[in-house]
Amino acid sequence: MISSSLRHFIGLSFPTVAHLEAALYFRARPTDDRSSDEAARALYLPASQGRDLLRALCSAGILAESGQDRFRWAPRDAAIAASMEDAVRAYRADLRAVTALIHDGDAR
Repeated sequence: MISSSLRHFIGLSFPTVAHLEAALYFRARPTDDRSSDEAARALYLPASQGRDLLRALCSAGILAESGQDRFRWAPRDAAIAASMEDAVRAYRADLRAVTALIHDGDAR
C-alpha cells in the first residue's frame, strides 16, 4: 500500500520512471559526482534527455549540481530524504504499483 503522502511525493518528483531510476542511480553511490553523460549512458537515455532529467531532479530537491554538468545525491532536506527512502521501499516491495502510479499519473 502506498500512502497518500508518498503518492504525492512520487507525483511531484517523478514525471517518468526514468526520473525515479535516475534518483536511485545516484542514491546507490551518494558520495559520487557524475556527469549527465555518465548518468544518461547508465540509464540508456540520450545525453540531452539525461541532462534535462537530472536538472528536473535538482529542481525537485533530490539531486544537486556539483560542478559544470556534474550532479550528486543531495536531498534538500530531511523530509525529502525520508520520502525518498519511502519511495525506495515501495519500489522494492511493489515495482508494478509504483511504475503504474507514475505512468498513470494518478499521483499528480
